[in-house]
Amino acid sequence: MRNWRVWLSVIVSLALFFILISQFLIDEDKLLSNAEEAAKEAFLQEPETANQDLEEISLYLPEIMQIEQETPNNLIVKQVDQLFLLFFNPLEDESSTLYYDSAKEKNPDPLLLKKFEDGDRVGYLLILKIGDSDLYEVQTGIGGKKMTSQTESKNLVETSRAMMEIIRSIKYK
Repeated sequence: MRNWRVWLSVIVSLALFFILISQFLIDEDKLLSNAEEAAKEAFLQEPETANQDLEEISLYLPEIMQIEQETPNNLIVKQVDQLFLLFFNPLEDESSTLYYDSAKEKNPDPLLLKKFEDGDRVGYLLILKIGDSDLYEVQTGIGGKKMTSQTESKNLVETSRAMMEIIRSIKYK
């Protein structure tokens, strides 16, 4: 009789474990799907009006973000305690797949790598899990412009949208 209780306890414990794991996977899948949709919407919409006029480019930054450092073809942008790295190559137009191809080659098993196309524009969203933490690496790009950052799951969707909006707004001088 005692053996029966042990087996029942093991079966119930395993069932609860699998339910929790499947719930986590469903939540992460939904999170990735929402991040993809947010980035795609930002890619397809009209660019935000530039509110930053720099030496090489003009671009839109949300009010909560500020430029920490500007070097040729690069920016470091900060939002509270989150850093964003922005790279731009004026020799690559918006149809270039340079950064997308590089992301695909360097990350053979990403959580998400989606390519977006609209006319002559090619964009992408890359999301990687960082270890066992709640952090994700996010990279967005259009042609010869890309932005990368790390964010928690609770900010993944908004980070993906904001990064694509910023990339979309860049105009070369």
